[in-house]
Amino acid sequence: SYGYTLRYKSVERLKPVGKHSLLGASGEISDFQEILRYLDELILYDNMWDDGNSLGPKEVHSYLTRVMYNRRNKFNPLWNSLILGGVKMDRQNTLAWSA
Repeated sequence: SYGYTLRYKSVERLKPVGKHSLLGASGEISDFQEILRYLDELILYDNMWDDGNSLGPKEVHSYLTRVMYNRRNKFNPLWNSLILGGVKMDRQNTLAWSA
C-alpha cells in the first residue's frame, strides 16, 4: 500500500520528459503538475532551436534542482521528491534524485 496517495487512483506519478528521460514524483500532486508545466515550457523552448540536439537526463536534473532550490529560497517550496532516470544516445545512464 502507498498510504494516503492510494486514494488518487487515476493520477500518474511517472511522466516522460523529452526524448531521453522519465520523471517520477512523490508528494503534492498540484506541485508535480506545476513542475510538469515548467518542464513542458523548457522542452518547447529547447525544440524551438531546431538544432538536432535535445536535453538529456543530466540537463533536466540540473534544471529541476535549480527550480526546487529557487522555490525553497523564496519560502514557497514545491512539496515533492523527484527521481529522474534516463539514457542519452551515447549510452550515458543517469539516475538522479531531487527534493
